[in-house]
Amino acid sequence: MLVGRKLQRLKEVLSIPTHSRQEELMIAYLEDVLTEKGYEYKKDSLGNIYVTKGEAEFFPCFVAHTDTVHRVNHNLKVVQLEEEGKTILTGIDSETMRPSGIGGDDKCGVFLCLEMLDTLDNVKVALFVSEEIGCVGSRQADPEFFSKIGRAHV
Repeated sequence: MLVGRKLQRLKEVLSIPTHSRQEELMIAYLEDVLTEKGYEYKKDSLGNIYVTKGEAEFFPCFVAHTDTVHRVNHNLKVVQLEEEGKTILTGIDSETMRPSGIGGDDKCGVFLCLEMLDTLDNVKVALFVSEEIGCVGSRQADPEFFSKIGRAHV
């Protein structure tokens, strides 16, 4: 169960309206968070963000994308409901009070990437733009960024 800071971060990420090719607010949010945390990152001309934290021979890598299929709604509000002991986050249009898509699957990936950066000492994260319309960001991915990706053997 998410509580405290993690729940607040998830709500923040979910509340940022994005759509393919309309990801400026999410990219700005990510840059603010990465800068505040002191994580070194690179943003390419498309808006893809690449983060490397630590030093390692091989890094675990987490990837998500910043767009959703939902139209940008500047009245988007994330509301928290409790049902049968479970916390449910959903979106509404604060003006009409009608349901509004929040891109939960996409944005949960962004949230988890940020959590992995905070949790792991050595990690790489790639956040691609406009994936919902044909893998626009990932098709232009920087191959050098993925050169030291590996998996741990336990």
